[in-house]
Amino acid sequence: MRIFVPGRLCLFGEHSDWAGEYRSVNPLLEKGYTLIVGTNQGIYADVLSNPTELIIRTSFNDGRGYEPL
Repeated sequence: MRIFVPGRLCLFGEHSDWAGEYRSVNPLLEKGYTLIVGTNQGIYADVLSNPTELIIRTSFNDGRGYEPL
């Protein structure tokens, strides 16, 4: 299966959209605002089922492997 996760650009208010959930626990937190826009860039992944392990491999667009430092 090939999946795509679209990207987004936060112009300001990074994390205010999902972090606002904490206001339901603590109503004293100030209301946050954010301005975001979707992009046509994102992350593609080819996904295969494995019944016993989670295996993650990364690569660049040209197929070269990537190993984090």
